Amino acid sequence: MLVNHDLSLRALVTADEYEWVSSPQSGVHRVMLDRVGAEQARATSIVRYDAGSDFPAHSHPDGEEILVLEGVFSEGEQHYPAGWYLRNPPDSSHQPSSKSGATIFVKLRQMAAEDTQRVRINTLEASRWKQRQGREICPLYQSAHELVRLESLAAGEPIFSGGLVAGAELLVLGGEITEAAGNYPTGSWLRLPAGLLLNWCPARPGAALYQNRSFGRAENIGGDAMKQVQVAIVGGGLSGLYAAALLEQAGVDYLLIEGREQAGGRIQSLHAGDETQRFDLGATWVWPAFQTQLAQLLQQLDIELIAQEEQGDMLLERGLHQPISRHPGYVSSPPSMRVVGGMRRLIEKLQHRLNPAKLLFSHLVTQIAANAEGVQLTAQTPLGESLSVHAEQVFLALPPALAEGINFSPGLPEAVAREWANTGTWMAPHAKYVAVYSQPFWRQQGLSGEARSAVGPMAEIHDASASGQAAALFGFLGMPAKTRWTTSESNLKDLCRAQLVRLFGEQAAHPVAEFFKDWAEDPLTATASDLTVEPGHSIPQAFIREGVWQGRLQGIASEWSAAFPGYIAGAIDAATRGFTTFTTQSNQPTQGAQYEIEK
Repeated sequence: MLVNHDLSLRALVTADEYEWVSSPQSGVHRVMLDRVGAEQARATSIVRYDAGSDFPAHSHPDGEEILVLEGVFSEGEQHYPAGWYLRNPPDSSHQPSSKSGATIFVKLRQMAAEDTQRVRINTLEASRWKQRQGREICPLYQSAHELVRLESLAAGEPIFSGGLVAGAELLVLGGEITEAAGNYPTGSWLRLPAGLLLNWCPARPGAALYQNRSFGRAENIGGDAMKQVQVAIVGGGLSGLYAAALLEQAGVDYLLIEGREQAGGRIQSLHAGDETQRFDLGATWVWPAFQTQLAQLLQQLDIELIAQEEQGDMLLERGLHQPISRHPGYVSSPPSMRVVGGMRRLIEKLQHRLNPAKLLFSHLVTQIAANAEGVQLTAQTPLGESLSVHAEQVFLALPPALAEGINFSPGLPEAVAREWANTGTWMAPHAKYVAVYSQPFWRQQGLSGEARSAVGPMAEIHDASASGQAAALFGFLGMPAKTRWTTSESNLKDLCRAQLVRLFGEQAAHPVAEFFKDWAEDPLTATASDLTVEPGHSIPQAFIREGVWQGRLQGIASEWSAAFPGYIAGAIDAATRGFTTFTTQSNQPTQGAQYEIEK
């Protein structure tokens, strides 16, 4: 029997498509999600046990994985209510039954011989859940080739953004997830092959997922024991993606390696409704009037801009016991512009033009070593293994200060290492708060939404409303990171909300959504020095002009831009310079000096 048997293809079964089939055992029914073979087969199923039903004792040569969805599932005298995760290794045996009835999610004969660990986890225990990368995670199993966990995600939080290393499988346990092609409610099962470009997120109010990721070894991203490319890009923010786009269009073989689960770096936009209602927690503004290269890119990618709302008066709060004063608003010239749908749209549009097989996420570069043939990079995989990549040249698309966390062999010149380590990272010391409302009530008061405060916690506040959509205010917290860390995120949100009430009135007390991001807590953005070093004091050298690293390593993150260091436009400028330098050094043919991204 063959059901969704081609594992190289995407497969989807929603709950309203379930077809219950009776098994050979009375009282046991199955929904076959995928199956390769007859009764004793590799299979993924939803299995329902009627009350009092059972199976005779049996073994599974290639193991069995079970998540109890409803009721109480039993193995002999051991009873497992809904929420339990069971993993029976290859050649183990059991006698399954259910006295009161149960529904389980089952994966049969899908384990490797070395997967010998027996697992029993109650996922309803609060201590099992951890906060990781902005989401709640309950780890279930981890091996050299597999990662299994439950996830609880807020509305709008991306599930994936980029090519999967070697595929994944999802079961929606609660809520709903959504993508452009459709919505997948509770009970939906999806199997995703390697190389898909995914942009999914939970719908409101959020979603709970079972997730099984398959991670390949080095051969799954190249075919050799060591992946070999012309350029290795370390970092998947805007500069890294833009450099990748330029290299790909020029026919240069590259690999982008990013430590996060998704691209974007310091660009982060979160949903508060539909796709157009996203709010920026990182980089927010562009100035196309004088950032002409960026303006051209935005036009090529059909990205719509809106001007920052500045019509109306601004507020000034000089002290807690002084009256709040009102002043004519400041209007930027040229205007500050924001991206409709959030700055992340720029990331998504660029990433969509790249080969997913050349994007490696959740891999952290730990070592870069120069040798006679070029440069060898070592990255830590999500499962703690090492992956080696050999390149002719490395583009560092990460903040200069983060290079200190990479072991360079031989070491970088002392002056360069010191300069990079002491370069402040834009956004790194800061925290940002966003409050979303149903209406921009402050405009009815003749206010622009802009405010300055010496009281805090926010020192600077702006209107963040989406064009024709939800209204919002956002602010940068004025207190240092070490002060922020003396209290909880929940308390900081309360303080920010109270400040908005002081400034804009009681209507500010009831946002429909709130977001908070402390960039100083992000280890892939900030270092300890960022707590004391302010960004923007100097532009570090991007090249090493002598010794073994000459011509093999260059910095292309925004901080290395001579024109717009730290800005969105700086990322484009620095990446373009890196691309041009590489193609000149390597005599790589290009399509002309005015290089453009193709639609």
